[in-house]
Amino acid sequence: MKTLLTLALALPLASSILAGSTVFGLKSTAGAPSVAPTRLFSFDGTTGIVNDIGWVTYNGSQVNADGLSYGNGNLYAFLLEAGGSRLVTLDSMGVATSVAFYQGTTMRGATYRNGRIYALDVLQGTAWNIATIDVSTLLLTSVALNTTISDACDLDYDATGMLWVAEANAFHFLNPTTGAVNFVAADNQPENPGFIFNAGFAFDETSPGRAIAMDVNLTDDLNTYVLPLPARTPLTPNILPNFNAGRGDLAVVPEPATWAVIGLGVVGLLRRRRR
Repeated sequence: MKTLLTLALALPLASSILAGSTVFGLKSTAGAPSVAPTRLFSFDGTTGIVNDIGWVTYNGSQVNADGLSYGNGNLYAFLLEAGGSRLVTLDSMGVATSVAFYQGTTMRGATYRNGRIYALDVLQGTAWNIATIDVSTLLLTSVALNTTISDACDLDYDATGMLWVAEANAFHFLNPTTGAVNFVAADNQPENPGFIFNAGFAFDETSPGRAIAMDVNLTDDLNTYVLPLPARTPLTPNILPNFNAGRGDLAVVPEPATWAVIGLGVVGLLRRRRR
């Protein structure tokens, strides 16, 4: 493993560390269904080259995190705690800063659009909602979904403004106002055993219609799709292979946006995994 030192210009409260076709990801540890610790990583959406960043921590402790999204110059995630989900921002080393706590929720997939975070809230595997958080007020509102989906899930908007949900091997449209989930397609290319189990999902901002998904069945792999066709193309196999994923999540950095790094100064240190 080698170290990649990335220098950034100092900006007020923000530094430009990564830009372009950059996707961030979370990989939690296998559990019921996921437990701490969770690894933060990033990768180039075109080449699939992965940067292994570090463990997600809050108040000095490693945590179980999911629901990753990027917006308003921040990388957001949810810490899954006893009693609810904690919305946090993450810095360039995976250190979390608390934003708000939402009692009685279990946030899995998430995405950001027009000042709002949209997240899938699953409580005890039965009550599913599309949760909307206004980032300016931190007010949470939710609408019940019209069906139950897997807790291996993520969601993102495509270039036309349609909200997609990826869950396990299926893809759906989701209306965030009504909670209506409409099946679109399934990836039925077999794995041994079973089928693909996508827990992370994001559209590539540099190539409209091209989506990237994180499969947590067997080895933990990055694959691409050109939706609505469910044909799968491998991007990067067996990411962060030193532990088995519980769940995971992806968030793309929109071009030409930069990642905000609060309190970092001028140097960001990212560890690049080489095979």
